Amino acid sequence: MIARALRPHGGVVFYRAFVYNHHLDWHDLKNDRAKAAYDNFHPLDGAFDDNVIIQIKNGPIDFQVREPVSPLIAGLQHTNEAIELQITQEYTGQQKHLCFLVPMWKEILDFDMQVDGKSSPVKDLVSGRSFHRPIGGLAGVANVGMDANWLGSPLAMAFATATTSGTTPACSTAHIRPVRP
Repeated sequence: MIARALRPHGGVVFYRAFVYNHHLDWHDLKNDRAKAAYDNFHPLDGAFDDNVIIQIKNGPIDFQVREPVSPLIAGLQHTNEAIELQITQEYTGQQKHLCFLVPMWKEILDFDMQVDGKSSPVKDLVSGRSFHRPIGGLAGVANVGMDANWLGSPLAMAFATATTSGTTPACSTAHIRPVRP
């Protein structure tokens, strides 16, 4: 409904595919938090308007330091999607330690999901290339706090642009420009 109202104005709706049920009975082995987003959104594939993007966390849990790529990214063939990367360092030093996340993001974006037995890197799935979707993208999540530089560390406050050319070494994929509050 909102997407249709925004369409005449060129508007796009980002719908976050984060599914969390804190009342889940962990003793019931049929309950699987890692499958929750897939179970909820895969049946809706193709039901969204073309100006809707489903924003999917890079992993199926909640930005853990090491987790597999969310299966939902390969599961939406008829729906626009964007990958959500965590910029804030919630699980990688709490913004108190230096942590360069670009190599992890590059690994995720280069990961091959092998959809229908064909090479399907995440970067091609979320850009719309793999399934010929009109739009897609990358979203970043950051927490702004009360620190003098808002985000807790100079690196977090920097503006980083990552390239995913496939051959670019991860150590050289960020161009850092300080941003002053």
